Amino acid sequence: MTRFNSDPDDLFIFGEHTIYASARSTGNNSNDGDALFAGQNYYSGWYSVRKGFLRFDTSAIPDADTVTAVSLGLTCSQDSSDTDFSVYLYKYDWKEVPDGSGADGNEVLRDDVFDMGVAGSRSGVAAVKETAEVGTAGKSQYNVYEFTALDTTWVAKTGWTYYAIRSSRDVDNIAPTGAEYVVFYVGETTIEAYRPYLDVTYSTASGSQSARFYADGVISPVPFNG
Repeated sequence: MTRFNSDPDDLFIFGEHTIYASARSTGNNSNDGDALFAGQNYYSGWYSVRKGFLRFDTSAIPDADTVTAVSLGLTCSQDSSDTDFSVYLYKYDWKEVPDGSGADGNEVLRDDVFDMGVAGSRSGVAAVKETAEVGTAGKSQYNVYEFTALDTTWVAKTGWTYYAIRSSRDVDNIAPTGAEYVVFYVGETTIEAYRPYLDVTYSTASGSQSARFYADGVISPVPFNG
């Protein structure tokens, strides 16, 4: 197994406003720092809606091979949810957004990606929800949110595979009354075991093989045989 390295590029985008509908519809801040958020918050008269975006370098999979199983894992670094909700996972090939907020020249791009529609997509296709979802109830720091039985056709064998995460209460347009968000470790995390990962099983001429791809583009040096 070969180890691939690339620049980490996961990020979160959030909208903030005193009006919930405005916070939910307008992404005005982005950050690719040391955390990945999913959820909402209400504090001191301000609403915040947060979505996470991550990608994996899956180009190590040979073009002639067939992907047969996919699962994605996120390790919780902080649970700030007074209200339980589900974290939804989406297939979404989002465009790169630099850190920033306000009128910095990227406000339209930032908002397009936050909306998860065609304008924020590299291929012009809006985000599509995966069947798998994970609830926050009973989970805390270091627990893994694992999304299983994902769409095998979504994995790119020639480049990056993109996903996004979002709160079910955001999707259902339910305004928060307090803290209802979770935070996950990201590709920059020093401890490799905490990084977001994508487990991909694919068939080869010699049989089935599994590989774990981390969000920073690092593939584990030891294959998992299946």
